Amino acid sequence: MQVVEQVKRWLSDFVIELGLCPFASKPYLEGSIRYQLIESDDLEKIILSFHQELNHLNNHTHTETTLLIAPSLDTHFDEFLDVFYTCEAYIEQLGLQEDYQLASFHPEYVFASANVDDASNYTNRSPHAIIHILRASSLEMAIKSYGDTSTIPTKNIALMNEMGLRAIESKLKDLE
Repeated sequence: MQVVEQVKRWLSDFVIELGLCPFASKPYLEGSIRYQLIESDDLEKIILSFHQELNHLNNHTHTETTLLIAPSLDTHFDEFLDVFYTCEAYIEQLGLQEDYQLASFHPEYVFASANVDDASNYTNRSPHAIIHILRASSLEMAIKSYGDTSTIPTKNIALMNEMGLRAIESKLKDLE
């Protein structure tokens, strides 16, 4: 299966189906999510792709959000985080931190406070390395309509723990 198709299946059959992100369904159903594949592992080329995507979002308001998919960063979570933090710094350098927010997903995602094999990590594990670019204004509106978002991480962690590693890994394997 192709990389972008794997990510789409993960989004629909894992994230949305399990309710991990209550805001993902609307742009998914509306077709306003852009999936961009970055086929380079060169930091400059990745940042250039990131910059091009920010330009695209600035010029195409019908695109709600972008998933930048970088399979070359799949195997080293720490290297991926370096790239992710570079992208965050780039947004600040451009003065766009009020316009865009980033989220990170990775096949080896591990929260700082969790063990590697903790089920909670699967709330941010994906089939490939992903830098998610969100419009801050859209996120703000979604949060206002949702209400108290502080319970989302706790609910997601509880769900992952309830499912258990074997069931989670089986569900993800079915998406390949």
